[in-house]
This record gives sequence, C-alpha cells and structure tokens, in this order.
Amino acid sequence: MWSLSLQFIWFVANGDWEASYHMGQNLETPEGSLIHAYSHRKEGHGFNFAYWYRQANTTFPNISLEDELKEIVTSLL
Repeated sequence: MWSLSLQFIWFVANGDWEASYHMGQNLETPEGSLIHAYSHRKEGHGFNFAYWYRQANTTFPNISLEDELKEIVTSLL
C-alpha cells in the first residue's frame, strides 16, 4: 500500500485534480504542503504555490516541474 503522500503526488502527477484536492485537504504535513505547492505550481497558481512552499518550510525551487516531481517522489520512497 502506498503512503498517503505517494497517493497524493500520483494524483497530482496524473492531473486528477479532484482526487488530489481531496487528498491534499487531509494531508496536513510538511510533505503534504510540498505536494500541494507543486500541484499549484503545475496549475500556474502563483499566489497559492508561494503560500504552500512557505507552509512546507522551503523556498520556490529553481528547477523544472519534471525535476521537482522526481525529487518529491524520490524523497517519499
């Protein structure tokens, strides 16, 4: 069974915004905040992703979305 964080990033990576939204509402951890930030960055919601990166105690990544996704998944495994 995948962790909630892995399930959340899977939905985000696959563009299932409805499922990822519901997962994100229930995952109140730094990992959840980071995934939430990534999802808003991927959607182009600047104000929202800035807020969620702060919630994750990290700064905006200076890498591509693809590289950020790889980093997030690697950190969750």
